[in-house]
Amino acid sequence: MTYLLFPLIGLSLQPQPAPSRIAALKLPADGHVPGIAVLADGRTAVAFGDGDNAWLAILNPNGEWAGAPVRINAIDGNVVSGKERGPRLAVAPDGTLHVAWFGHKPQGIWYARSNDGGRTFTKEQNVLDKDSPCEGATIAVNAEGHVLVAWMDGRLKPDSRTQVSSAVFTAVSLDGGRTFSQHAPISPRSEDRACACCEPAVAAAGREWLLLFRGALDNIRDMRLYRRSADSAAWSGSTVSPDNWKYPACPMAGGMIAASMDDKQLAVVWRSRESLYLTISRAGSGEFAERLELTERGAAGHHPTVAFGSDGAVLVAWYANGGIQWKAIDPKSRQTTAHGTIKGAAPHRPAIVPRAGGGFWIIHS
Repeated sequence: MTYLLFPLIGLSLQPQPAPSRIAALKLPADGHVPGIAVLADGRTAVAFGDGDNAWLAILNPNGEWAGAPVRINAIDGNVVSGKERGPRLAVAPDGTLHVAWFGHKPQGIWYARSNDGGRTFTKEQNVLDKDSPCEGATIAVNAEGHVLVAWMDGRLKPDSRTQVSSAVFTAVSLDGGRTFSQHAPISPRSEDRACACCEPAVAAAGREWLLLFRGALDNIRDMRLYRRSADSAAWSGSTVSPDNWKYPACPMAGGMIAASMDDKQLAVVWRSRESLYLTISRAGSGEFAERLELTERGAAGHHPTVAFGSDGAVLVAWYANGGIQWKAIDPKSRQTTAHGTIKGAAPHRPAIVPRAGGGFWIIHS
């Protein structure tokens, strides 16, 4: 593996993650599509797939893997993973690890948790309350320890204005994942349906849920962000960026969302037409800055992800041209402070781990 760095010279932006503080780590056991959760002790839990099963590995702060990965699912071969699909991971304030994924034995939105730091997992349960075509499992835990699982569900009647679409359903656990209730679409309206094959993403900022997916109304595939307070069952949504990308099929290109460590800012990264874009916002404001184009026109990347660092810097990474491309962005000036390439990586979505004191690990296949 060749690791190339291209720091920009002559910039005096703050914060500036030094290239030496941005390093690549390959997943163990030929894994792909990692999902991460930073633990209270400074270690990072990393869930990943291998095409059939889901695994959990622990990353030490020094960048070394702690022991062998632990299998998450009990039903052999019950995990669909690759490209964007894979197990999604979240950690509760009490340290419980919660994992959700799309599986097919039988088809469902599957969930398991670990109460001992990832050494063992409960047997998986299907979150669906009825048999239904489904896709795109994702999960988040809010500050109160409530668990939200979201997915795309085909049980509603087809909508003539949203071809190649699915309703977005959620279910909530108020008891740490033991039971799930409130199974419901975020809205029955046409404008609130999602592009059928683009993975959704969910996050929590304090007591607020954040749900990102690609829209489908009149074949406009722009990104939509929805918010829900922990005190309400209602979601409110808006378009992240009015790209007006009309596409009569599913581009199979989900976006990602991240909240800053103080929950005061949001970052969203996505593909539109043949480019990747980033925007940064104040959490709860509903307003986003003008989008930043990350790639040259006609050189679109795939499977992007984004994270805030411990010093407030933003890192974006994606797959393109046989490797992982990355850019470090100063959120105040919106300027690129460093960029680079991880050669030889496989064509799956990477994950970004913020390092204590600034900088990042980029975990890839």
